[in-house]
Amino acid sequence: MVRIFSDIIAELDFEKLLDQLKIQPDSPEYEEFSALFAQAAAVAAPKALLKKTPVTARTEESICAGGVELNSRILSSKSAGSDYVLFFAATCGQEFDRIKIGEDDFLASYWLDVIKEECMTRAFSHIQKHTKEVYNYTRSVSLCPSDAGSWPLHELKHVFSVLGQGTGEIGLELSEYCFMKPNKSLCGVVVNIQDHFEACQICDCRDKCTRKNSAHNCG
Repeated sequence: MVRIFSDIIAELDFEKLLDQLKIQPDSPEYEEFSALFAQAAAVAAPKALLKKTPVTARTEESICAGGVELNSRILSSKSAGSDYVLFFAATCGQEFDRIKIGEDDFLASYWLDVIKEECMTRAFSHIQKHTKEVYNYTRSVSLCPSDAGSWPLHELKHVFSVLGQGTGEIGLELSEYCFMKPNKSLCGVVVNIQDHFEACQICDCRDKCTRKNSAHNCG
């Protein structure tokens, strides 16, 4: 059964974002960002979903769960101590599409992406809290199909197929080329591990990625 989380509170921090974006109160950008923040705060609605799924087969290179084969050595290894895995999705929410930004306004587009990233992180933190409280995942790690990692990006299609209609209920779409919409979204599998591990350790982008110190791992 898919568990939908559609009432997550965004809790956007205006001052924190100002500091992150290096916007000073006396700068020309302050009023513009303030207006954008007000629009974003009014519609922000991060969402997430989670599905407990039995592992029906396992090799060193893959696992079978939810009727699909997931080809990831790391996923197979790190989930070896459990007879199930937790498929998940977390998204900033499609409500941000209501905010209209000029095609040439690259700065505002960047600001909005930063705000959306904050909301996605909030949604994923909700997943982490739930897995700890309900499944006793005291040391969890998320593994997500990606271009640079141990789990090929095209296998996002398998993850979406397991999550089924739940992705539509939270407004998450997957394109033919495996781009997610909204763009600030995560989708993959959460596992509970016994040793210290971060997916960043086996990612080709580990030396330049801005996410490696955040709440999730790209896989």
